[in-house]
Amino acid sequence: MEISIKEVKQLFEEIGKSDIDENCCDFIEEGIIDSLAIMSLIGAIEQKYDLEIDFDYMVPENFKNFNVVKNMIEELLKNQ
Repeated sequence: MEISIKEVKQLFEEIGKSDIDENCCDFIEEGIIDSLAIMSLIGAIEQKYDLEIDFDYMVPENFKNFNVVKNMIEELLKNQ
């Protein structure tokens, strides 16, 4: 299943992060999201896509920007 960047942005909006520049390369390095935001985002992803995200995916590298998050979700859905 392919998802859109718009869907990923909506997940960020759900956790109160609606003002993120789509061109930002590293949300963590730029201080846009932190570990609490990542945990909230994981919850939003699990709820929206009816997934359980394994701890192996819960690394900062998987939440660097919209495209990385999109690719992670697509991989999770493919392996479901």
